[in-house]
Order: sequence, then structure tokens, then C-alpha cells
Amino acid sequence: MLSEWLLERGFSLRHDVAGRPSIAALFAGSATCGIHILHFANEEYYVGLAKNVVRRYVQHRRTHTDIVSLSFKPVEDALLKRVESAEIAFFKSRVRLRNIDEMEDLIMERDVDKLVVPEVAARFLREVTYNDLSGEKYLNEELQANYRYRQCFQQLTQQPFYVALLAACKQYVHAGVPAPVKTEYAFWSVTCFPLKPHKEDTIVLRLNIYQQEVFTVFRTTLANGKKSLEYWFQLAKTPLMELNNGISGMAMIRQQCSSARFDDHFYRTGGNDQLRLGVSAADFTRLVRLPAFRKAVRLHNLRLMRKGTNMNRVSHCMDFAEELLKPA
Repeated sequence: MLSEWLLERGFSLRHDVAGRPSIAALFAGSATCGIHILHFANEEYYVGLAKNVVRRYVQHRRTHTDIVSLSFKPVEDALLKRVESAEIAFFKSRVRLRNIDEMEDLIMERDVDKLVVPEVAARFLREVTYNDLSGEKYLNEELQANYRYRQCFQQLTQQPFYVALLAACKQYVHAGVPAPVKTEYAFWSVTCFPLKPHKEDTIVLRLNIYQQEVFTVFRTTLANGKKSLEYWFQLAKTPLMELNNGISGMAMIRQQCSSARFDDHFYRTGGNDQLRLGVSAADFTRLVRLPAFRKAVRLHNLRLMRKGTNMNRVSHCMDFAEELLKPA
């Protein structure tokens, strides 16, 4: 599929450049001004402009040590920025782009703004008890009939923890996902995983926005041998640093939720203003009600939606989403 997109957009398929200190020989006598795509070993990509791609490649190698190949198309100097923006816009919803900063700087209407208009988005960030729950439920009969995901959902409903899990997930979606009915599938998806009865710790469910997970549920084994659920979140860091009556949001969460664990795990797609938080099932409801937590989750999730559409929608579990979006 990538090869077809490259041809469609006028790029050379790819030059193998793994380990090459220079690509001058590849462009001898050829145009060097244009748009290039770096292909990385982990299947991420970088779309950029260069007046001289040979010189730019040398600069890239100082930052990126895992370049394996390069695609290029010649573009006139005067059109570079315009074409670069168009190529980033095209590829950002199809592959994982490493140059997130360039994507942030694009001056264009973001697709999610058509569903969550700026006034609603501003209120969503400002008022932590508000969310737009209007809209029509997304329907996709082919996806809903997918045997694999329906089987996982049905297995999930047979678990003794299902009712508590569903209640927790509904709280999260209503509290932290912008306009969840309108943005389902296009901007967020939920995946149910097959449960492995003999494995002590296993993933149960994951909610994704853009190119990353934002909410993950694990089934873990406690010290006493009993099974329990554990909830992990990706969220923005800055709202947790803000002081309220002399105490930061992070300190408040630790104070109210004894099981809270923070770490610096983050996804490149979400930017540097990001951290991970995990809590036990016993602390979940208490956590989701805290204003600092809601601010951090809302900011992170809305930022991700504005970067592009959901890349994990093919694994969306329509059955579980239908339960999540039923009125409380």
C-alpha cells in the first residue's frame, strides 16, 4: 500500500540508504530540491522539504540513526512549503510520522473541529463536568460482524468483573473523550483482547486515539493470588503541575488515590507534555472525579484528535462501544 501511495504522490519508491554516510552518488546529475520521506527501521516515517536533499540527509543522520531508506520527489523551491504541508496532511493519517512538530504547525482546519467545534472544545477544557454527548451512534455492519472482535467481546461479558469494567470505561469515556458519540471510530476506538486464563497478567481492553493508546485495562494477580483490574492512562503533564490551594494536581492524586503510580512513559505521537498514570480498581472512581485528572486527560485526548484521525479503527469493537455510549 505504501508503494502505491508513493507512486500516486510522485515519489521514487525508495532508495536503500541504510548505513550510507552520504547519498550524493544517488543524486549525481539529478535535482536535489524537493520533498523527501525518510523510512525508519521501526516503520515510522519523516516527511520534509530540502533545497538540497544530499546536504539535508547528512544532517538527518546526526539525529536519526535508524534510517533505512529514502523516497524523494523534485519540487520547485517556491512551492516547497506548500507541497510539504500537503504531503504531511496526506501521510499523517496513513503512516506513523516521526516529525510531529511539523504536523502541529500546519495551518489548516483540523477534521475534528468539524465535529467538536472550537467553542465546544474550549468549554470541554474549561468545565470538567461538561461533555457533548449528542449525536448519532456510528454504524458499521461489516465491522460489527467481525467474528474476532465479537468473540472477544462475548468472552468479556462472561467475566465476573465485566459489570465493574463497563462502568469504569463509561466513566472514562464520558469524562475524558471529547464528544464521544460524534468522534467514535473516526477519532477513537476501543479494542477488546482475548483473555488468557492461565496467564497471571494480561491486557483486557485498550482505547486508542490518533496513533496511540490513551487508556488501558489489565487483569493482574495480587499478592494474595486474587485477580484484579488495573487501569493505566496517558495524560498531559502540565495540568498536573498547576497549584490549587497550594497543592499540585499530581500531589492531590497521590493524596486521594493510594495506589497511584506515575512514570515518564510516553508515545512520540503525543509529544513531550505527557506521562503515564496507573491506579487500582479500588481507586478508579475516586480518580476520575478529580478535576486535575480530568483536565490532564481532556487536554491530552483533544490534542491527539487534532493531530489526525484514529489509526487503530480497524480493531474497533462495535459491540463494546455501543454499551459504552448508552445513556447512563
